[in-house]
Amino acid sequence: MEIAVVTQPDQIYNDSFKILLIYPNTQIKNLLNEYLKTLEKDVSIYLYEEQFDNHNPEWLMATINQSDFVYYDMDNTPPTVKFLDSYILSKNKTYWLTQGENMFYTFLSRKRLYNYDQLTDKIGGLIG
Repeated sequence: MEIAVVTQPDQIYNDSFKILLIYPNTQIKNLLNEYLKTLEKDVSIYLYEEQFDNHNPEWLMATINQSDFVYYDMDNTPPTVKFLDSYILSKNKTYWLTQGENMFYTFLSRKRLYNYDQLTDKIGGLIG
């Protein structure tokens, strides 16, 4: 098994399972790292947690489209990316996490995660 971590502006064009993490917190990174050690498939992890002056919406949208799984941590995302919320959530492969209440985003996507453990369950179901 091989795990590649990719950040902008790079892309990898291979047959690996591609996961995009948008502003993941440290707990998610650690959880995913431990989980990936148990897999036997190649995985490419795209990581988007750019600073304000390095925001690249074109790369982000292209990477969303080529990824097999998108994790979006809405609570850690800065305003420069928040304007893409509806685009990101409208993708069938996007799973999102927020501690916010009364979120109208559930009208766009019912793939809300309520805790961190759900992340590995969803990825495991897709990688098989």
